[in-house]
Amino acid sequence: MNSSLEETSTNMIRSLEEINEEHFNALIPVVVILVVIMVIGIAGNSLVLYIFKRKYKPSNHRCFILYLATIDLLFDVFGIPFMIASTRHIYVFYNVAACKIHRFINYSFASCSGITVMTIAIERYIKVCKPNGSQISTNTARGLCFLSGFVGVVLAFPSVVLYGQSTVETKRQNITGIACFTQDKYKNTPFPFIYRTILAICFIVIMVTICICYILILRRVKTHKAALEMSFRSIIRSGDLYSSKTQHNALNQVVLTKDDDSDKNEIRLKSTVKTRKTMMFVVAITFIISYIPYFVITVAFQSDKHFMKTWNMTKTDVLKIFRTLYLLNSFANPIIYGFMDKKFRNECKVLMHRFIHRG
Repeated sequence: MNSSLEETSTNMIRSLEEINEEHFNALIPVVVILVVIMVIGIAGNSLVLYIFKRKYKPSNHRCFILYLATIDLLFDVFGIPFMIASTRHIYVFYNVAACKIHRFINYSFASCSGITVMTIAIERYIKVCKPNGSQISTNTARGLCFLSGFVGVVLAFPSVVLYGQSTVETKRQNITGIACFTQDKYKNTPFPFIYRTILAICFIVIMVTICICYILILRRVKTHKAALEMSFRSIIRSGDLYSSKTQHNALNQVVLTKDDDSDKNEIRLKSTVKTRKTMMFVVAITFIISYIPYFVITVAFQSDKHFMKTWNMTKTDVLKIFRTLYLLNSFANPIIYGFMDKKFRNECKVLMHRFIHRG
């Protein structure tokens, strides 16, 4: 009798391992994507930290970029390996501590990143739309970065309690696996729903705030340009002579720089500020685009626990690939800086030149 039970148990374990292996093989494209993101993210964010720390003067812009790069680098180093491990052991994830760390890292770094991007949007809004009001100092910017880290940790802490070993159904009847998900003892309680609802509300607030800030910024810039254009037309009608080139340069200088006696430096600074604002706008858009698929799929899954069970493996795996799109945010920023920040791009070229000639 005992030998029969042992044999049945052994067969079930083998079957579970086979299911896990089959599922992992189907998810190899996801793992490849994760590895590529990790490698590019570590290299790119390390470059950002080195160059911005050594070559850029202290400013809000530098502070926020260094903080974002630190978050992304830590996630690339610690978060993605845990994601690969959870993908490899999707139905046989028995390490409770690793599961809790994995979930905590995911939620904390995602929250920190989102709050920081929102803070940048608010800071840009104040500079452009409230130039005569109280501005955020560099020390305040540092404090806001630390605050975002604290809030991120607070938002992620419940995941340490809620997540762990979770019994999940597999494609084969009467065979269940152990996944890193909501612990069985919390599945029939309101706590997981409450926690995910809080996270969803935070996500929506962040997205809406970012969108509103940049819409107001764009409207302000457009209004300012229109006012300048009308002013120049009025001056021309009154008989003052301005070349078309002078008009064009003046219209492009929307952002005013204070306390600078040199016209040449002023123009350069205006161009730099304008580029930085555009760059951080692109960073915000990238953040939103990368997180929307993950948010939509997660909400759909929480609304209907069975919506993926009727899908075949191919559709499910494609869906899981889309869920990893939010990870693009962890390596996209260095690429954005490379395309839009001439100084950063030149410093990268210098480092590459030194590396090649040293080799």
